[in-house]
Amino acid sequence: MITEYETSHASIAIEVMIETHVASMAESQAVELFGEDDSRAREAVEQLMTKQGLDGTIDSYLPGYKKEITEMLKRRLRLLGPSEAKSVRLAHNLGRLRMMLELKRDARKKARLILQGFREPAEWDEGSVVSPVAYVASIKSFIFHSGARSDIISSNDVSVAFLQSDAYPPDQAPRYVGYRAHRESLDLESVFQLLGPIYGQRAAAREWYLTISK
Repeated sequence: MITEYETSHASIAIEVMIETHVASMAESQAVELFGEDDSRAREAVEQLMTKQGLDGTIDSYLPGYKKEITEMLKRRLRLLGPSEAKSVRLAHNLGRLRMMLELKRDARKKARLILQGFREPAEWDEGSVVSPVAYVASIKSFIFHSGARSDIISSNDVSVAFLQSDAYPPDQAPRYVGYRAHRESLDLESVFQLLGPIYGQRAAAREWYLTISK
């Protein structure tokens, strides 16, 4: 007779196997996108630095660029093969991704892959995209007017919050996005299935609210 402990242990083992498989797939797809000896990734970073007017070296921004691509493949994106990508381009309106490089105050060099909300297909919206979340300034005002003098107000940042929202259910109409690391050639555009909300998306804040309010 299988005990509750054994069932729980088996479920955990299956989850670990799935996560390991997803991570392995993401890393292999990332290598494909980066090119031999990171040639494509280096060209992309060089173009982004020029476009954004950033100082520094390609090597200093490259790790952040590669990490962002890999993490997005693990969490939110499924890279389509050439045949599937061609079919999707003909049958669907694609959202568009854009990579942003960023120099943080502590000198870290990061990258963030975002969805261009102004180019997001209208059919993606399902009802209102408004998120009923108050601004920190509003909360501070309420506490200032009715709280005690001894109250201490502090806030905290949730790392990659929107990427922790629930993934889209399997029965929902698929969403697809395109990403072109090189401006010169449409042939180098990669097509992905979007598996969940990401930064820049119109409904991302709403989906985050729905996730944390459960």
